[in-house]
Amino acid sequence: MPAFARFAAALLLIAACNSQQSPPGGRRQPDPAAAGSAAHTAAGSAAPAAAGSAASAPRPPAPTEAPLARVRRWAPAAHTITPAEIVIPGLDLFVVSPPGAALPADGARPYVIVGVTGGPDGKLVEDGAELMRTAIAATQDPRTLARLAMIIHHRPGELLESAVTDEQRRAKVTAPAATGGGIDFWIWTTGVHRMLVHLRLDLATGALAAVTPGGAPADAVAKAIAALAGTSVSLHASALKTLGAACASDPKAQKALLGALAGNARDDVRAGAADAAAGCGAAAVDPLLRAMEQDKTPTVRWKAATALGAIGDARARPALEKAARGDNPELQHAAKQALGKLK
Repeated sequence: MPAFARFAAALLLIAACNSQQSPPGGRRQPDPAAAGSAAHTAAGSAAPAAAGSAASAPRPPAPTEAPLARVRRWAPAAHTITPAEIVIPGLDLFVVSPPGAALPADGARPYVIVGVTGGPDGKLVEDGAELMRTAIAATQDPRTLARLAMIIHHRPGELLESAVTDEQRRAKVTAPAATGGGIDFWIWTTGVHRMLVHLRLDLATGALAAVTPGGAPADAVAKAIAALAGTSVSLHASALKTLGAACASDPKAQKALLGALAGNARDDVRAGAADAAAGCGAAAVDPLLRAMEQDKTPTVRWKAATALGAIGDARARPALEKAARGDNPELQHAAKQALGKLK
């Protein structure tokens, strides 16, 4: 590549990054993160014609669109766009986070993940299942696919490589491995009580499922309920995660979590409960629909829409279609994302 073309490409990349700083009403500067997407710049764009001959010289071709710029135009205004820290050949991955006030106590910002496949002129993939299948077609590395599945399916925790604790040894924890058309892996969850969960990624569909129940022990649920009822705000977020992990199998966890979604006085607790309620499955559909339609706080409403998408129950379709036509851009975006995940 000629030196001038490389220089032009570098200027284009710098301009794209600088444009993400926050002018009034614009997007926020994304947090720094390692990524492979910087390789897809506008390298190869032709130099502008000299001023004196611009009228007669043929126009140079327009520079190709960088994946970051494509995602930026797709995302709602003021969202933060950060390259994902996963490198997959031919697939640029970005984490898109909505604007908001203070982060939850656990520091986990809500997000969606999208990808651009095939380089600068490729396709933008926003549906999680399609994105997972695209990644599977591009790589068969078990660790890479397990990490991406955790992000797409909002499964926070530590991806385990070997057994460290007695519990993990009894469960015969191993590194992520491809077996019989899927990838089996183990995670050590976050929360008041960390839990060991065995997950399996279906390589044909991109679906992720727990191999064994991931419910928290009764004492962990009791501690989480007490923490949620207490005044220590720093414990609320992890308590909600614990209740969400146990919600499908423990009636007490379900009652506490859905009760917080419906009636907790704190906006951040209701929002965190909406996030965690996806773990309840079908039991949370009606409470989430009420939260999406009636809660006074916009963050709770769009988080409820996101959780409905994660559950995938078709009963949510009419309400999500209505929300997707509404005038709130955050809820619109979340509802459209959710509609693409319904069964």
